[in-house]
This record gives sequence, structure tokens and C-alpha cells, in this order.
Amino acid sequence: MPGSVILLVEDESDALYASQTALQSRGHKVYAANSGEMAFRYIKSVRPRLMVVDYRLPGMTGAKLIRDAARMDPGLKAIVLTGQTHMFSAVEKECRALGVTTILRKPVTIAELNRAVDQILNPVAGRPSGSPVPHA
Repeated sequence: MPGSVILLVEDESDALYASQTALQSRGHKVYAANSGEMAFRYIKSVRPRLMVVDYRLPGMTGAKLIRDAARMDPGLKAIVLTGQTHMFSAVEKECRALGVTTILRKPVTIAELNRAVDQILNPVAGRPSGSPVPHA
């Protein structure tokens, strides 16, 4: 859904900037945080509809951020990005237990990110936002 408020949480500045720019170009209002602490401030102040969270953050994991954010806003959805390929199964299990349905392995292309965001924000048959509803 274009115009959705999205919170990006990523400590790698180049990845944060590229993702923010890409999602803004699709009409989303995007806030960028480089730490869990900053993310909590945004969750309180701007009430995002979706968080895109790096699993490995300074001082906490993305899973901890999601768990704590859910206490603040139970409807907040999340996508997790991880470069932890050697322990992907453990990351996936932990995140799925928190209700996360989309976990992407880094490096993530802009096309992959856009697809994942579309599927979360516009879940009807997983079609991209802005696509017409098929007639029965």
C-alpha cells in the first residue's frame, strides 16, 4: 500500500540509505533508525505499519526489538533481514515464533525488498500493491 509508514532498522548506513530511498520512491513514508534504541523512539512517535529490521543490531538482536515492539504495538508487522547464513535456521525459528513471516538473507536486492514489503502491506493473494483485484 503506497503511503504506508515504514520503519527501517539497519546499522549499515549504505544499506539503510539504499532501502530508504527505494521505499520512498514507491510512495512510502520511511523512517530510518540505526539502532534498537532509535527504533523504539520512532515506534512511539510515528506508529509505523511495518518494520524492516536487520537481525544483528548494536546491543540487541532484531528478534528482541520485534518482541519489545510488539508490547508497544501488537499490530506492528516486521520483515527480518539477516546476514547470519551459518545460523539461518536458528534465526528463522526465533523470528517465526514471534509471528514474522518474511525473513530475507542478505544481501537483499531492492526488488526482493519491494516484493516482501508489498506482500506484507497488501496480502491479498500476495500481489503487489496497486495491482487490480482479479474478478471472480
